[in-house]
Amino acid sequence: MRTSIYRTREGRDAIAAWCRDQLDGWSTPHTTSVIPTPLGDTFTVTAGTGSHVLLLPGTNFPTSSWLPVVGVLASGYTVVAVDVPGQPGLSAGDRPQDFVAAYGDWLRALIEALNIEPVVVAHSMGAVIALAGAGRGAPVTSLGAVQPGRVGPP
Repeated sequence: MRTSIYRTREGRDAIAAWCRDQLDGWSTPHTTSVIPTPLGDTFTVTAGTGSHVLLLPGTNFPTSSWLPVVGVLASGYTVVAVDVPGQPGLSAGDRPQDFVAAYGDWLRALIEALNIEPVVVAHSMGAVIALAGAGRGAPVTSLGAVQPGRVGPP
């Protein structure tokens, strides 16, 4: 079972419009794509050249709010930043109930679709997703966790 993070269509549209405005105004050369995954369509932004870095934003942060960080990383790496499904942004808006298994399988499928073996830079909930993915076979070569989140009681 999945639940939408958006209360109204208008709310979803407002978030999407803000994200697109940020991307349209971003001066760093980049491409975007939408990848079908087990959790629905996953929106990605790719910038830079070099070894691959996969950026997983944390709770309530779309890629569009990370563009300054993506720009810095893109000066030396190929950065693929994703809007995590079930979080605000341009990916599917439904949040899975079985968090660890669903996001772990999602990350494995995403990395396989991207056909990369990335270093993962993850913030907050993104770090939990990276660990869940590694535990479910995602080819995560290294992980940089920034303010890692956790799942479950203290």
